[in-house]
Formats: sequence, structure tokens, C-alpha cells
Amino acid sequence: MTPTLIKRVERATALATPSGITAEAAATGVLSGWRPMFDVLTPVIGERGVTALLLRTCNIVRCEVDLASGPGARTVDGVAHLSSILLDRTADEIRATNHQMLPTFVAILASLIGPGLTEHLLGMAWPEGVLEKTEGTTTP
Repeated sequence: MTPTLIKRVERATALATPSGITAEAAATGVLSGWRPMFDVLTPVIGERGVTALLLRTCNIVRCEVDLASGPGARTVDGVAHLSSILLDRTADEIRATNHQMLPTFVAILASLIGPGLTEHLLGMAWPEGVLEKTEGTTTP
């Protein structure tokens, strides 16, 4: 699988999390990069599958969060779990966490469903040209 899709999502979240913003704004920006992936993956692997991928990703990159007691503990919503991972972090920590988690998440997904299907699904979540449309409206 080419790293192009990962770079596309990383760039989108970087555009949404410029330096000098609050941690809350950084978390919102990072979530905006993950949400399209969750939306595309949920019908294929289910909400529990997306959450399981997030938990495995977090385990591998050693996210310091107790997901058993966090805000997403009673739900299988991937966005709620990711929000709990980003909770109580600085904007720089949120960017660093995202930078670690994103390629790991994609690698795990590819190992489960294959690189071709992974690339196809993530291509649907982040089609070419999406950054060109948003880049002019977002200040890096």
C-alpha cells in the first residue's frame, strides 16, 4: 500500500491543527481527519471493529489512557474512543499522538483486510482533491 493516503489524512489533520491553537481545537481537527475513515469503515467492519482497531492501535503506540473508564467506555463509537484518547492532552501532544496512531491504524487495517481493500476504502474516505478544496479555507 502506498503511503499517499496516510499523507493525505496527515496533511488534512495538520491543516486543521495549526500551531498556536488550543488543545480542544487540535482535538477537533484531528477528529475531523479520522471521522471520514470511520464513516467508510463502519459499514465494512462494524463499529466494534473500528473500536477494536483503535484499541489495538493504542496498545501498540502505548497511548496513556484508560479506555475502560473514559467517555467512550460504554459505547462502540470510534469517535468517542478517539476523543477519550485525546482528552487532557496539549495541542502538541495531540498532534504527536495522531502522527503515531494514524500509520499504525492503517497498517493494522491492511493486515486484516488486505492492502488493496484498505487503499480502496481509505481512498473513498479521502479522495484525491479533498485537500485542494479545504486548503484554501484553512489557515495552516
